[in-house]
Parts: sequence; structure tokens; C-alpha cells
Amino acid sequence: MTIKPLLATLLFVLTLTNCSRENCEDWYEGDDCSTQQRDKFYGVYIGVLKTYDPQGGLVSEGPIDLTIEQGSEINELRLTNQPDCVFVLTTTGETGFTIPNYNGGTGGTVNGEGGFNGKTVFFIIEGATGSSQFFGSK
Repeated sequence: MTIKPLLATLLFVLTLTNCSRENCEDWYEGDDCSTQQRDKFYGVYIGVLKTYDPQGGLVSEGPIDLTIEQGSEINELRLTNQPDCVFVLTTTGETGFTIPNYNGGTGGTVNGEGGFNGKTVFFIIEGATGSSQFFGSK
């Protein structure tokens, strides 16, 4: 066998065995496409939560640990101690999310958005009584 046919055969075999993210079903990744994309976001994030009044004035600021776990849908995550606060990943292969219609307690229903960047997470939620933002890392 000459080098050219050997190289062509090798490239063909590598193409068959390589499953990049582009070849995986939505919300999956990895060499064999069996890893859910949201898996890398699970964990405890240690950070700061800031709360603002409707005019943008700082009401409170303090440290907080938030634990993020698997949600009920393939593109969802949720806070462990507030399971109604769902982070919905917006686009497969991306790290942005929305927080739709979360009952924020005395503040009523809030909505928000945020994203992951490596081992960090940031989100902001807004409602009738003001807004809150969190920035933390694993």
C-alpha cells in the first residue's frame, strides 16, 4: 500500500470516529456525543448578590453560595434551594440563559438573563420592586 491510499484510509477512519459538537444532537457534546452540555455548569458558585430598588439604588450586597443542578428539561438548570428558579440555556453549544417567570417571593414574578464563562456565572433578574444581580465562581 502506498502512502497516498494509506493516508486517505486513515483520514476516512478518523472522520468516522470523530464526533465533534457539530455532529452531535442538540444539547450534547463530547467525543462520543454522550455528554449533556449543561453538565459542566453544575456545582456550587461562591459570589456576591446585589439587590437594587426600582430607581437603581443599592439596597443590599452580600456573599452567597448558590448551588446549580440539573433541571427537568435537557436545556435547563435550576438552583438547588430554589427549584422554581430555572436557567434555560438559549442556544445549543452556547452558554447564555434566560430566567423566565420566577416567583421571586415578596417581590413577585421576576425575569432575567445571564451566562456562564468557564467556571463563573453571572445573572440579573428584574421585577416590579427592583433587580438583583449575582456574580460567582466555582
